[in-house]
Amino acid sequence: MPEVNYKLSLCVLVSSLCLCKMIWINTSKDNDQSLANNVGQLQITTTDVTGWKQIAGPTGFSTFSASNFNQDVDGGDVPYTKNGMIEVTDQRLEGSSGKQLKSYCMDFGDENKARTMFDDQITLITTRLHIPYYNDTVAIAGGGVGGTYVVYAHFKKYYIEMQITGMQDQSEMLQTAFLFLDLYASKIE
Repeated sequence: MPEVNYKLSLCVLVSSLCLCKMIWINTSKDNDQSLANNVGQLQITTTDVTGWKQIAGPTGFSTFSASNFNQDVDGGDVPYTKNGMIEVTDQRLEGSSGKQLKSYCMDFGDENKARTMFDDQITLITTRLHIPYYNDTVAIAGGGVGGTYVVYAHFKKYYIEMQITGMQDQSEMLQTAFLFLDLYASKIE
């Protein structure tokens, strides 16, 4: 009997996660941008994620090359350009109740360079948080200090870095990280 309850509970959990994904992410064929060739194709639109919208104005979405990325991050571009970053998008989104997401999607030209950037950045995390359904060698989260969490991930030639704020708790942040990473992965792979 306990085995049946365990299987039933697992089934309910998986069904709930699938339902949440269907509610949050529009996965219709009309929005299929798999195999993105450049970082601009990774832009998240209001039809991609329900309840989130891009911040208005020029700071909502910008693209930078390696040579002018320092203008966006006030000189903090060195670790990225040193590792071979070619191009980057800076996108800022807002959700309900003060939730915010700042996302950097970077093209490193090949998978090895993107992985190296990921490996370098995760050394900055003191307390690592596992993102559901992602191997820690592909995506990891950390932080929480002052309510700001960081997420690092890599898919093929792309390295992704997100800052998430305004979440009620760590569980909500991990769910949000999963949803956005899943969206990026669907556009890339």
